[in-house]
Amino acid sequence: MKAGTISEMKNLECITLFVEDLAASKKFYLEIFDLKIVYKEPVSAVFKLENVMINLLKITWLTLVAGR
Repeated sequence: MKAGTISEMKNLECITLFVEDLAASKKFYLEIFDLKIVYKEPVSAVFKLENVMINLLKITWLTLVAGR
């Protein structure tokens, strides 16, 4: 598999960050960056930062899906 280049990331639309404490992470993005939540569920929250969406996903959800 060939590695991508930075120039290929110009069309990056979404980044998913796995977090242990969703409430604290949401508070950080709301207060520090003054971003608005554009979508939310009990295990996730999505923020819009200009052209990139930041998806915070609670890590326990990943653990449940992976069966670990």
